[in-house]
Amino acid sequence: MKTIARSILSLAVPLGLVVPLGLGAACSLDPVGTDDGNTTTSASGDTNDGDTGDGDTGDGDPGDGDGDGDPGDELLQRWEIRMPAFSPPSLFPTYYSCYAQTIEVPADVHIVGFEPKVTDNHVHHYVVQILDSPTTDDPADLCVEDPWEDMIWGWAPGGENLYLPPEAGFRAGQNGTVTVRFQVHYDNPLNQPFTDSGGFDVLYTENLRPNDAGIATFGDIGGIYVPAGAAAHEHVASCPGNFTASNFGGPLNVIATWLHAHDIGSVLWGEVIPAGGGAAYELGREDPYYFDNQTFTLVPANTVLMPGDEIRTHCVYDNSGNANPVEGGPETADEMCINFVLYYPKSASFNECGIL
Repeated sequence: MKTIARSILSLAVPLGLVVPLGLGAACSLDPVGTDDGNTTTSASGDTNDGDTGDGDTGDGDPGDGDGDGDPGDELLQRWEIRMPAFSPPSLFPTYYSCYAQTIEVPADVHIVGFEPKVTDNHVHHYVVQILDSPTTDDPADLCVEDPWEDMIWGWAPGGENLYLPPEAGFRAGQNGTVTVRFQVHYDNPLNQPFTDSGGFDVLYTENLRPNDAGIATFGDIGGIYVPAGAAAHEHVASCPGNFTASNFGGPLNVIATWLHAHDIGSVLWGEVIPAGGGAAYELGREDPYYFDNQTFTLVPANTVLMPGDEIRTHCVYDNSGNANPVEGGPETADEMCINFVLYYPKSASFNECGIL
């Protein structure tokens, strides 16, 4: 099933699921899974109160028009992407489902923001992609795959709103349509019946920004082995310098990182070993790591990955209360060690590096 909504110009009347944002727009930006349910993450570095178009100065809200480079300084529009009232089979404690919506657009657009609208606590994560052509997914079909190719965003418990800086956006619509596809991992250890109608909003602009953004996935799923009873077992995933030298195509400006593991992850961090020598530096850190508090975290300004850099992802696991070992895999009871890195300009030659 596909939902078709036609893109509108900035002064046109909203049609279907497309809603314009700009000065004076009134809609909630409350994220799901934050401490107070009323904060967002802006690539300008603002922490704001969740309002839209409230006229606050420098709070990072879409619609404030204060000239600081946050989404309020341009007229944005949105697509509402939702799972169509799907009830996963309760027999399975873990279930993966995919769904896609296709939108017609008159020309290329840049996707510049995401607002989670998660409505059910069985949702373990979203992974969101942009596809070149329309596709149809039946949510009832088991969709166990690694959708890192053309990934543009992801959500896990604790995830907040995310807005890209004015330098970049995810390009879409080159063929006259935008297909937003998302994978949902449902976690249902008690085998409870439930229906999911949640999803997320995608913010976009028809005024193209200077750079196309991308997400690079560094880390491992395969190859992880945490011994039974181990209290502080460290796994290190490495993306070697010869790979980055061949695939980066130039400097990559990092915007934010999202470090991801499952239940026994205790400390996670990324590390860069510079190609030209010099001191190593961190590429995101979660210490301690809490599964229920995951989100993209802005990195210091002028964080740039260079061809030839080695990119490491460190994950420390606490398996002290378990008489069984834990291995890497897709189940909630398995483990992962991943660093999703949001950057620009987008590399045409790679999306991931590691045993994924």
